[in-house]
Amino acid sequence: MNPRSVLLGGLVAAGLALASASATQPRAAALAEPETYDIDSGHSSVVFKVKHLDIAWFYGRFNELRGSFVLDAGDPSKSSVSLEIPTASIDTNSSDRDVEMRSPGFFAAEEHPTITFESTKVDVVSEGHWKLTGDLTCKGKTKEVVVELHATGTTDNPRFGHRTGFEGTFELDRTAFDVAAGMSESMLGKTVKVMIGIEGIRR
Repeated sequence: MNPRSVLLGGLVAAGLALASASATQPRAAALAEPETYDIDSGHSSVVFKVKHLDIAWFYGRFNELRGSFVLDAGDPSKSSVSLEIPTASIDTNSSDRDVEMRSPGFFAAEEHPTITFESTKVDVVSEGHWKLTGDLTCKGKTKEVVVELHATGTTDNPRFGHRTGFEGTFELDRTAFDVAAGMSESMLGKTVKVMIGIEGIRR
């Protein structure tokens, strides 16, 4: 084979490969752009459980969850979450108990109308699994918590738009936030386990 033909063919092939790579770069960059999602409160949940009399887990929930999150698919460590839970939305399946939960001894809903969470760091554990570190503020006290976060699904729905979901779990010490601080652990456990289901709508 003519050496000149071989060299010419190689240059043509290299040029085509470079052109092809250049054509796909803008799309790859676009796919990696951070995306902002608003939380759909009607399809998101905040559930907690705490031991009662040290014999059984008691479950409650907050009926409202607001906020947003930024999802950076290109670099998940740059993602962030901002949540706000209205304390008056607490629901323990008892109207009398809910009034008590909103009182100064528990969540002090009038003085502190929201519980907030602001992420400070995202560590990637594996695909679809992150450790989300952030500041949780309740009753004017701010403590660091670490959330185990798992992706639960993504869809492009003709009716509901582009959505993605996550589930987060973490534990906290209620006395660190002065919630029922005077109540003994034999009556109400100190450790509260929290589960959050988030459904976000892309802006």
